[in-house]
Amino acid sequence: MDINISEATSILSLVVATLAYKHAKASSKENGEQIQKIADRHIFLFAKMELNKSSQKYVKLLHEVSCEFENIINSISYPALEINREISRLFDCHDSNYKAPYLRHAFHTVIEIVRTAYDRELTYQTGINLASRLRYLKIQIERPAPAVEVKRNSWASFFRRKKDLPINPEKFIDSSVACWENIADIQNRISSEKESIIFRDAFPKIKEFIQLHSSQFGRLDLLIEKLDDGLKENSLEQFNILDMEILGEKYKRIRGDIERIRELNLLDLNGADKFEITDGIAHLIYAGSILQIISQHFMWGKLNPMKPHF
Repeated sequence: MDINISEATSILSLVVATLAYKHAKASSKENGEQIQKIADRHIFLFAKMELNKSSQKYVKLLHEVSCEFENIINSISYPALEINREISRLFDCHDSNYKAPYLRHAFHTVIEIVRTAYDRELTYQTGINLASRLRYLKIQIERPAPAVEVKRNSWASFFRRKKDLPINPEKFIDSSVACWENIADIQNRISSEKESIIFRDAFPKIKEFIQLHSSQFGRLDLLIEKLDDGLKENSLEQFNILDMEILGEKYKRIRGDIERIRELNLLDLNGADKFEITDGIAHLIYAGSILQIISQHFMWGKLNPMKPHF
């Protein structure tokens, strides 16, 4: 079949038009996708900007509460540290065999092991829960220290502990050879007759801290109330600040820390000077552990409680 120039031109034009149409369609689709991406990005940025604007009042609230809480911590943490030093000196004073290693070091080792054992839970557990479990120390330490089945430096001990690490603070303390060896050393060098005396000598300082700590309860309760009021106000908004990655985590942590500091108190020892405390060592280790935890608030969650003490 013969095709003249006119027909060939028409066919060629049709091909070109078809290709142009397909290209235009593809370009239009690509442009549409790009425009949609740009629109989505603008919507995201706008929403983020609005969220940041709305969350500023909670950032300000959290900053104010944090500053006030830090002031409270500063007012009780150093006295807690100093009172522990006073208690540790009393252990040396009542030591029937005063020589190195000194009992003040044994006392510090024990309360530091207790503080380390609860380190991880100090970042999330409620203060009431922690306080009730720590009070069990007064009962736990009354019984004889668990017998050590293997020597501290044996390889068998090392691998056994690596295989079966403690899963909670109580098991951590129970499995700590260093803890129970130091408790046994204290019990061996301070006679049972002297336990009530050492507690009686230490109690004025403990009472001093109870009064100092309890004087801050009103301020701590007010800070918790402010944060809770903020959450109530937030419940009426379209976003949940607790779901925000940084702000939400900070909000929960600060509120939790305030409640923990509030509840980790020694009020259960209030009035203990009216009775003869025959298990004075156990009571002082319990009190010292609480004081140690409070004095090291800045270190909560930064230790490694799963590392065994040989």
